[in-house]
Amino acid sequence: MTDSAAIALAIVLAVLASFAYAFGIAWQHRSVDASSDGSETVGLKKFLALLTNPQWLLGLAGIGVSAVGHLIAVSLAPVTVVQPIGILAVVWAVLISRRVYGTPIPRRTWLFVALTVGGLTAFTVLSSMHANTATVIDPSRILPVAGTMYVLAGILCLVGWRGPHWIRCMAWAAAAACLYGQATGLIKVGLTSLQRGEGITSPWIWGTVLALIVPYALGAWIVQQAYATGAAEIAVGTMTTIDPICAVIFGMLALGEGEGVGPLTLLGMAAFGLIAAVGVALLSRYHPDTLARQEKRALAAETV
Repeated sequence: MTDSAAIALAIVLAVLASFAYAFGIAWQHRSVDASSDGSETVGLKKFLALLTNPQWLLGLAGIGVSAVGHLIAVSLAPVTVVQPIGILAVVWAVLISRRVYGTPIPRRTWLFVALTVGGLTAFTVLSSMHANTATVIDPSRILPVAGTMYVLAGILCLVGWRGPHWIRCMAWAAAAACLYGQATGLIKVGLTSLQRGEGITSPWIWGTVLALIVPYALGAWIVQQAYATGAAEIAVGTMTTIDPICAVIFGMLALGEGEGVGPLTLLGMAAFGLIAAVGVALLSRYHPDTLARQEKRALAAETV
């Protein structure tokens, strides 16, 4: 298969995976929402109860299908090409949530979605035009970048826990996205090692497997906190924006995929990435679910 054919197939798989991801998120969010006791956190007891909830498990199956499609796509094309396509999950999430909850979607919500999708689409075009398809595996580059993303995820968790109410869902989801973004880069490392003929006993293969257990297990718990503090669209929008940006940064800095990128291209990517992030922030701030939660808290405060 030629490089162009492989990239085309990877893009198709990534689009299908984005729908499966949005489907899974919507059903898991509905399960968390239905089991809510008024708290904006999901403790261990509630999390374990979700593991036996059929709707939540259906959502998990959707996310699993998405993960498989995404894994195949990443094996066929650079991370900088595949990962940003996940932003389409925002559109799917809005449509699915409208179908599931039967609530109308305000015009400005679509405007914020368009801003996010447009910004990340431009970001993707720039990154894919200049991506280096030769993956460099160098521990001195990989470990510092991965460690930095863990620190950033920790800071975002603190914001999700103690920050302003309107930003909590976005902060929790962004924390999970940081972990998932670098995890995608680590998957690329493992797949590249296999493609280069290294056996399953290679330290890179086992190291990759072990390094994936923590971010996915921790990320799964963090995402539930996002569901408990905001709408599915906010969680999906944040994760599918921050995740690819983190993955692209990881690919460029840790895997050598950015070696052919010039300063003007980097500036353009930064600008479009910022536009996408602003779109997510506006979606989080003015989403009907956020406004309804604010009104509920205000009424509760008046009755005290």
